[in-house]
Order: sequence, then structure tokens, then C-alpha cells
Amino acid sequence: MPPPGDSSDLLCEFLSNEDVQASERLLSRVVAELAEPVVARVVAARVAGPNAEDVRHDVLAELISRLREWKESGGGAQIRDFRAYSAAAARNGCDEYYRQLFPQRYRLQKRLRYLLGKDQRFALWESAGGQLMSGRREWHPFPVPPQADGPQPAWESSRQAAALIDGIFAETGSPVLFDDLVDRVARRYGIADRTELAGEELAAAGSMHATLENRGWLRRLWSEVAELPARQRSALLLNLRDDRGGSALALLPLTGIASMRDIAATLGMAAEELARIWRELPWDDQRIGDKLSLTRQQIANLRKSARERLARRLR
Repeated sequence: MPPPGDSSDLLCEFLSNEDVQASERLLSRVVAELAEPVVARVVAARVAGPNAEDVRHDVLAELISRLREWKESGGGAQIRDFRAYSAAAARNGCDEYYRQLFPQRYRLQKRLRYLLGKDQRFALWESAGGQLMSGRREWHPFPVPPQADGPQPAWESSRQAAALIDGIFAETGSPVLFDDLVDRVARRYGIADRTELAGEELAAAGSMHATLENRGWLRRLWSEVAELPARQRSALLLNLRDDRGGSALALLPLTGIASMRDIAATLGMAAEELARIWRELPWDDQRIGDKLSLTRQQIANLRKSARERLARRLR
């Protein structure tokens, strides 16, 4: 029997209850109390704009379907922590969303992961900061035992890809962010997802191919923004617009530069608060001034100072 207070208590009660109406009430509780808060948190951190709500609904619908299947089949008893299970389902839902959004890049990522894992010269690991790194095997922060001999990657031209990766590592002389490695290889092979994106994300991203090529510059820009004084950050980011007048903040989660939680922390607000106002952005100076208890002119001056400082730092 699971320990008291474990999330599986409620799940077990739902699975074992034979009363139809009581089971439906328990199902609603399992979803509302265990799944929905976790799913909302994971999706908000990984998907920007109105599509986040669609992803969240899709994940919850899949979880409800899975719960009903378990009840009919007698399965699900092995799930010790349904919150953790829901978080994993949410991550998978986000991955599926991006797989559909950028199918060619997604395939390239999978192939490169496989190649880096199979080739004895290379390694893939997670840094202390949670970033996925790639590099030569000897650059790995911990000793990596050699891989047992196995089948060669089935990817056509994998030898040429391995030679390209080897050349990239020779050029850098140090570990490379896996996303940056994918960018370099994609440019070499002319891989780009040029299909139209929907909603605010297209407005924010503009040309996705150009955006991916400038990921390094965007990452540097974001790090400099994070160093601005708090009021300058708010004046700049809450008003940040793309060339179509939409909020350019959507570009950051879309390209992996910063999550919704990262943006919220930089703005000095809770992620839930940012999620509530996300669709209202960009704000005008009066709205930002009301939030910061400043005048419109003061907000304009703060933003001007922020841009001048960024221009000097990025020069």
C-alpha cells in the first residue's frame, strides 16, 4: 500500500472504486489536483503563446483517456507518483508539439543524438546548469567508458556528418551547446523548416531560419538584458515588439533562449502572473507605468537607457 499522502492514494481510490458516479468524481479530482497543476507548469515553461493552452488540453485529454483505460483493464497500479507521470506526459506533449512545428530540425536532432552516442570520438552530456552539451569524448566532465561495438548508424551520409562534427569540434576546441551544434549542421546541409507558423509565434519569430542562425547573438543579448536594472528590464521587455507589432518575448521560449519561468524571473514576477498577461503583451507605457508606479515619460526614459546600455555592451 502506498505511503499516506502519496499522490497514488487518490489514484488508487479512483481505480478501485466500483461506483460509476463516485468514480467520475474521483477522476475529476485526480485530474484537477494531481495532473493539471503539473501539466500547466511544465507546458508554460516550454511553449509560448496561445498554443500553450492547446498543448495543455491535449496532454490532459491523453491523461484522462489513459486513466479510463487503466480503470477498465485494471492497470495503473504500478504508478507510484502520478504527478511525476503527468509531468513526463507534459514534456512528451511539448516535444510532440515542436516535432510537428519543426519536423526537419527534429529529425536532425534525433540523428545527431544517435550519432554522438555511437561514435567513440564524441559524447553528449548535461552540464551543471542543465544545458545539453556536445563534444569530444575526452572533454566530458566525467570519465566515459567506451561504447561496446554495435551496428553503425543507419543514417545515410553518417560518415560525412561525423566528419563535419569532428571539424566543428576541431574549430571550437571546447564543448558546444547541442542546440548550437544542430544549428551548424543544419546550415551545412541546408536543413530549415520554412513552413508557415501559426499565431503569435510566427509574428514573434519572423524568419525561423534566420532566427536559428542568430541564436548565439540572441543568447548573448538575453544575458545582457538580465544584467540591466530591474525597472529598465521591465520597461524594455513588457513593451518589446516585433516587426508586426506583436510581443517579441514569444521568440525566447520558441528558440530555447529562455523559458517562461526565466522571463518571469527577469521581470520580477511569478510565472503564473506572466502567463495571465502573456496574451496582452506588449503593453504600452501607461500600463507599464501603472504597474511600476511611474509616469509614461519615466518608462520611456528607462527603456531608452536600457537600449543605450545594451548597444554599448553588444558593440
